[in-house]
Amino acid sequence: MLILPFRRIIPSAFPPVTPGSMAWTTPGTYTFTVPAHRNFNYDVRGAGGGGQGPGGMVLTTPPFGMTFSPGGTGDTGGTSQVYLQQNPALLNVIGFGGQGGANQATGAAGTAQGGDQNITGGGAAGGAGGYLASGDSPVQSGYGGYGARATRSHLRGIILIGQTLVINVGTGGAPGGYGANSTPFNFAQSPGAYGSNGAVYISWS
Repeated sequence: MLILPFRRIIPSAFPPVTPGSMAWTTPGTYTFTVPAHRNFNYDVRGAGGGGQGPGGMVLTTPPFGMTFSPGGTGDTGGTSQVYLQQNPALLNVIGFGGQGGANQATGAAGTAQGGDQNITGGGAAGGAGGYLASGDSPVQSGYGGYGARATRSHLRGIILIGQTLVINVGTGGAPGGYGANSTPFNFAQSPGAYGSNGAVYISWS
């Protein structure tokens, strides 16, 4: 009969890890308690800017002259973010929103910070610009800019079990207002669109 020597089993200093993921896609502020993990991953996406409003045509003097009236500038998309409540200096990943469409041009893309990768314009889409159906010369207004995207990964030790992550999800920018559109023209105007909302995704293993 073979008798094996006693071998003491040293328990792990870390609790068991159950891999998982979370997604926040509705604008607002949330909190999340850090679970046991070996690796943590973040994907933060800023909201898109609002589309420029539709232009219009206004009567000028002498009678029946006409001048183009641009639509209003779309609003900037909201910022999305995840940070460590106990010490934001250790973890603060941000995706800024895209700017609104203006002057028949696409708004500037949002920028990002705090990630291993900070991708300008890699986040949520901007809204479509409005449209003026002005006879033979239709005018498309500017689209909203894309929000930014920031991604980050780290091993355990940066954040601790039981600490709190604060998550902010940005709201898509509102479209701009209508340009003046007077008689006798009254060309058809289609509104600009809202930018897409931002999002925050995390996963751990």
